[in-house]
Amino acid sequence: MPLKSSAQTWRNRQEATWLLLALLTPLIVNLWVEQQFEASKVWLLRTLIWALAWFCLADWLAGGRSTPLPSTIRELMLALLIVGALATALSPYPWLALVGSLERAGGFITQASYVLLFACVATRIDGPQSQRLLTALVITAVPIVALGLAQAAGWQPLPLLTDARSPLTTTLGRANFTGAYLALMLPLTLTAASESGDRRRRGGYAVLAALELVVIGLTLARASWIAAVVGVAVLLWLRRAPGWTAR
Repeated sequence: MPLKSSAQTWRNRQEATWLLLALLTPLIVNLWVEQQFEASKVWLLRTLIWALAWFCLADWLAGGRSTPLPSTIRELMLALLIVGALATALSPYPWLALVGSLERAGGFITQASYVLLFACVATRIDGPQSQRLLTALVITAVPIVALGLAQAAGWQPLPLLTDARSPLTTTLGRANFTGAYLALMLPLTLTAASESGDRRRRGGYAVLAALELVVIGLTLARASWIAAVVGVAVLLWLRRAPGWTAR
């Protein structure tokens, strides 16, 4: 019994961590440094991912359940890690390739963190948790859309610094980043709307999806326009596929 209780505690911590990842990463802006956007987001992301990995390991040691990944996915993840490690080792600046820089906090550690995040969530999440994660992801679009519309109207409520030409920086730093993020959120918002059993909530999601389209258009980022169209097309195709389920 104590073992089960311990496993449940670690599972709750896992869910809290990936919900924090979904909510904080797109919205955090560090107003006290020169690099207000990307570097702070990446450092937060990496810190939370490694905390999540620790919780997953503790859950596994406590006997928690997990869903094994298909062999093809595991092989692809391993191939990505090997390619990244080789590229880092063969780089003329291996340390920079490993940890990134203050301006671009990328590097192999960041790329490996993305793979680790996928592995942790994909093997641990269940139906109810996936619904809560979907809701958390969609909620982040609300302040981003509101800030994008405000900036498009000429109002800048935050003291943001950027060298981008477009005013639609929102909390992502550039208009094309804003458009790309909302293009990712659009299929998720539509999924949340279609799966909601509450009429008011469904209507709210529908309004949010429409506003996401407006802001994507206002970014003037053609790649984001294409991504939004492709994302919605893939969503429609998946919904027609046999055995479709959003859970």
